[in-house]
Amino acid sequence: MWDFGDTKRKDVLGLVEALPPEQRPRLFAMLTNVDPVRHEFDVRRARRLLTSATNRTRVIASLVAGVKRMGLAGIMIDIEGADAESRAGLTLYMRDLRVALHGVSALTFAEVMRAVREHHGSVTFVSPSLNPVAMWTEPDSVDHQVWFLDATTAWNQMSTAIGLGARGVALWRLGAEDPSLWSVINPRTVPDPVRDLATVASGYDVEFQGDGELLRVRSKPTNGGRTIGINSATRLITRLELDATERLI
Repeated sequence: MWDFGDTKRKDVLGLVEALPPEQRPRLFAMLTNVDPVRHEFDVRRARRLLTSATNRTRVIASLVAGVKRMGLAGIMIDIEGADAESRAGLTLYMRDLRVALHGVSALTFAEVMRAVREHHGSVTFVSPSLNPVAMWTEPDSVDHQVWFLDATTAWNQMSTAIGLGARGVALWRLGAEDPSLWSVINPRTVPDPVRDLATVASGYDVEFQGDGELLRVRSKPTNGGRTIGINSATRLITRLELDATERLI
């Protein structure tokens, strides 16, 4: 489906919208080309969207408006079975959607680390979910708690998947990840998470502050540090400490 439909019905979105903003969970909308009747991926529907610049622009505008109106964390794209005619349009669509959602979508790993650094926040590792959580407070006393994925969660996911017989792994979105995860999915080496994840690499993007036409370099990116603990029986990471978080970006 290419729109949000009737948001007044008493479904999950309706329940979320009824909550005060500070109590709303972070939800993602999924854009998919699944036919709701046949429950199959509709190649023709994807083609109509992706091969038309007008349709791409219209749908992106609808998605951005929906994200803002409902306070969603972002959009997940699950378009499958795109034929050769549609693939170039899919690349353009993802590029334009990313630009349009900038500032209103979910945080990347680098953005989470930047927020922690700027607001003197903290990162804890929650058990039994084995997931890092960043917490900080804005100057206006608004508290933030962000559950995010990083190289440690990637290691745990990969270890579990391979233990269940998976032949490999894939990354959903390039550019939003913790750069350190590439050190543990390198097929040319045998990964050692304690060693390979000790360094938290700086982010991919340049950080801009303020407005204007003149630029001045105020600082250069430096790496941070990470200390982890491994369960010897499961080989899962069960302890995480981020060192010098303020120097990650």
